[in-house]
Amino acid sequence: MKSSIIYFFSIVLFTSLISCSFLKTGDRTPSSSTGEGFLPADLTNSVFGEIENATVHLTGDSGFFKKVAMLENALPGSTISMAYFIFEDDYSSAFLVQKMLAAADRGVNIRLMVDYFMSEKYIPWLQFISSNPKIKIKRFRPPTKDFKNYLDNELAMKASDAFIKGLMSQNSELLLMGMMSSDTVKPLIESQAKLLEDLKKLKEKGGISPEELNGLKFSVLQSVMTNPGALETVKSLTKMRSFLRTFLRRMHHKIAIAHTSNGKEFIVGGRNISDEYHIGADELKHEKNLLKGRSYPFYDCEVSGLFAVHNSTEDFEDTFDKLWGSTLAVLLPNTKLESAVLGELQKNMLTKANIYLENIARMKERGEHGTYAISDKVLAQYVENSYLSKLDGKEITLAWQHLIENATSKIQIVSAYLYLYPELIESLKVAASNGVQIDIYTNSATTTDLSIVNVGAYSQMNDWIAKIGAVNFYELGLGKQEGSLHAKIINVDDIFVGIGSANSDPRSHLFDTNNLMIMNFKKPTSAAQEVFSFYLEKLPWEKITPKKLQGILSNLQTDEKSKTVLKVTQLQDVIDQL
Repeated sequence: MKSSIIYFFSIVLFTSLISCSFLKTGDRTPSSSTGEGFLPADLTNSVFGEIENATVHLTGDSGFFKKVAMLENALPGSTISMAYFIFEDDYSSAFLVQKMLAAADRGVNIRLMVDYFMSEKYIPWLQFISSNPKIKIKRFRPPTKDFKNYLDNELAMKASDAFIKGLMSQNSELLLMGMMSSDTVKPLIESQAKLLEDLKKLKEKGGISPEELNGLKFSVLQSVMTNPGALETVKSLTKMRSFLRTFLRRMHHKIAIAHTSNGKEFIVGGRNISDEYHIGADELKHEKNLLKGRSYPFYDCEVSGLFAVHNSTEDFEDTFDKLWGSTLAVLLPNTKLESAVLGELQKNMLTKANIYLENIARMKERGEHGTYAISDKVLAQYVENSYLSKLDGKEITLAWQHLIENATSKIQIVSAYLYLYPELIESLKVAASNGVQIDIYTNSATTTDLSIVNVGAYSQMNDWIAKIGAVNFYELGLGKQEGSLHAKIINVDDIFVGIGSANSDPRSHLFDTNNLMIMNFKKPTSAAQEVFSFYLEKLPWEKITPKKLQGILSNLQTDEKSKTVLKVTQLQDVIDQL
């Protein structure tokens, strides 16, 4: 029964995340570059300018100490703006918060935006931080009352809170608890077991004929009609996709902006605020390993520098203002904590921050070795997927398409989570037809922390290759707990290098807010290869050959959760037709 429940909910959730067939971005295509920028002129969430002292932070320690320096050097009376999907309370984060509080005590105003769901478990910690009057914290996109009412009333879900927490934490057990707490949904799920097996058999036979499809539709109808109350339940469940499309639109930004004596400094990339992102993988070999007991370190990337705007109508700090001023951004109540609670939180921060400080020497050394400085000024465009954007206005997608379709020699994509959406496939097809070499690097099922995406990607990879043509896929060859890829970077012709928070997957393409900084070196440069060689040479990669892919798919057939996702992706066309 459990597998059929997982299957049922996977269809709802996975098709909302993965299937793009019902969420096409319309006829909008990336236009040619006009005006001052090097990206399409109609990108309204794009800011064109120039970066001075550009630095690429290849290791987590490097990116961490840049954030620390920005806090230490922020001018009194100025404002630091920060937005992070995840903000934890571990060793490095406690040390960073110490710096935030010190900056606030100097008269620096701090705005911190976090995602509503990912911050749920850290509310006391965040309240402690915001107890300083100079620090304001907002949480982005809380669950709506309509969604809660839908779960409680229409689906009669007794454990709706567990269901919502399951969505927030990606915990399948809590999701199942919520689904099975509904007396109307539970029998409907159980009745679908035979139908799902029939679908599988039809697919294995090589497809589905019109007659079989009609028979399948009748089977669904019969199943519903013989189940009292099921028709209304089915009608209610069809609303789930609509709610999830809104529910899954998270604040996925990773950015900090500070005003120092040098000017306006920024750091943009893929790192969240936690030890896994800010303490390098070499820490695993150290006897005082501060990552002990954590999941594993993430290999990620950030870029920082001084940004000077060319088209002075808007700065990327203005785009932060829009996010901050959104009605979806809820101010964390300035609840006065009891003295005992406040004291405990402060003690916890000091303890963890001091442990980090005791070990800081090796962290700084790793940071220095993981920093790549670009000596010359470089043109750049900052692009966002705004929370206001409709599906055809997700501008990071359009920026990627423009760069890919105009490539002349090579495209390298490093993406932690990979599931190619139709628009990107079409752009890659254009590049491949022009003889461009395309290499795409991502996690393996072993190294990822979100296996549902990998399993879905494996099942579609042969189709992608058939559609695109000449394209090479590589997966990270590390063992379990040795590290995970989290970077989201692109190199086009060794001229354009993009570093940001958006993956090459539908979640980034369709749902979340994201940001991206694209550097334009104007001609092929060694700087682009220096950045990519850190990832491509330091880390072990395995090419996904047809033989390897077949072996992966065979192995996945032995894992119940993987089989569920495979069923969903393989039967997507059938589901859409139904």
